[in-house]
Amino acid sequence: MPDDDQTFQDQESTTLLRQLVAQVPDLRAREQAIVRAETKGSGSHAEFDSRHKFGRFIWELSAQALGVAGDHLDTWRRLIEDAQVQPGFAHVTIARGAIETSSFCRWLVDPTLNSAERIRRGVAAQLDDWHERDLWERASGADKMPRVGNGRTGAERMKELVVGRSAAGVGEIQVPRLIELCRRYAGDGAFGGEALYRLASAFAHGKQWTLLVSSAELPDGAAPDEPGPRRVTALDTVSALVTFGAVRTFAAAVSDFEAYATSEARPVGLVSSPPGLTKRRRTRSRNSIGQ
Repeated sequence: MPDDDQTFQDQESTTLLRQLVAQVPDLRAREQAIVRAETKGSGSHAEFDSRHKFGRFIWELSAQALGVAGDHLDTWRRLIEDAQVQPGFAHVTIARGAIETSSFCRWLVDPTLNSAERIRRGVAAQLDDWHERDLWERASGADKMPRVGNGRTGAERMKELVVGRSAAGVGEIQVPRLIELCRRYAGDGAFGGEALYRLASAFAHGKQWTLLVSSAELPDGAAPDEPGPRRVTALDTVSALVTFGAVRTFAAAVSDFEAYATSEARPVGLVSSPPGLTKRRRTRSRNSIGQ
């Protein structure tokens, strides 16, 4: 890695991160092989759900979410492998996007559920999607633009689907909050889905408490209680743990999607904990921290 204030990292940690993200291309290839084929295995959950008028929502929304998750992780892989750069904070935000969308995909295609429950989830997710579209259209003024052909606004699509849901006897539910999705679908254990998502979100939103998993080194000659700039550093284990959690969740989502589409899930293929984590530190960018 380039040896500067933004990207310095010991070689052992760099090697570990590269090992973790090296799994991403194969996982993406598995996901895209199913999506591009546009076929659902005979007797699969996807084939059965597609018989329902609203079954397509599950396939469409889960496939898109999984594709977005893979794109986020592949971007992180290209940063550390091709560009040989590890940002101070942005890579955690990238991993967070993969954790969110992988968990959402798993919630939609959950192979432990019956078709009726997956249909309910798919309708709820589509309504939530169109609700967000409606908010954007109102904010941008797009809702007042002339319609082309059979084009409809997000609000119009929502109204139509709510009527159709009632006529089809599909029960009403809400999409869980992201923190709940991650708690249920982004891993168990001491560093399970909730802890993983809260930590990644704190870095993404610039929360001060992330300094609890960082350290601030004094400039030469400065007193401990002297206010002023500090060189903020973090354990490389933080990057490794968040990356591991993101890849782990994406791998589980790919496996669930395969089970949904083909009835033949391949093993997730990840170890239960990331090997070789060190307690070495990497220098982050210089930030002024009020003491």
